[in-house]
Amino acid sequence: MADDDPECRLLLSAMAAKAGYHVDAVADGDMALTMMQSLPPDLVLLDAQLPHRDGFDVCGAIKSDPRMRSTPVIMLTAHVTDQARVRALAVGADEFVTKPFRAEHLLEVIDQLIKIRDAALQLDVEPAAVAGALGRR
Repeated sequence: MADDDPECRLLLSAMAAKAGYHVDAVADGDMALTMMQSLPPDLVLLDAQLPHRDGFDVCGAIKSDPRMRSTPVIMLTAHVTDQARVRALAVGADEFVTKPFRAEHLLEVIDQLIKIRDAALQLDVEPAAVAGALGRR
């Protein structure tokens, strides 16, 4: 998870840990990519506005890396514009969640994306094929 706001990192980490997930949290885009290169994650939560390298660039780098391209990415942002949503989806984000968000909603999205990724790995297909079969984009 990458977010430049320490309170948001703490909140998201606590929320995910309570749901049974292990979270590694960093404060900027460069740190996020460095961490993911050494240990590819199961899912990535990215704030759109990060120092050094924004979340859109980080998402694009994740989706262009063959080792991580099937890793689900959820973009989190306070920017609720159509342009931000379109840009996030264009760089490969699997979901776009606006801040403030309901913890229950974000956990549902995380659970769904993890299930889709796991099913895709078992079937040896792209996650988009599983998502499409389940009626998700």
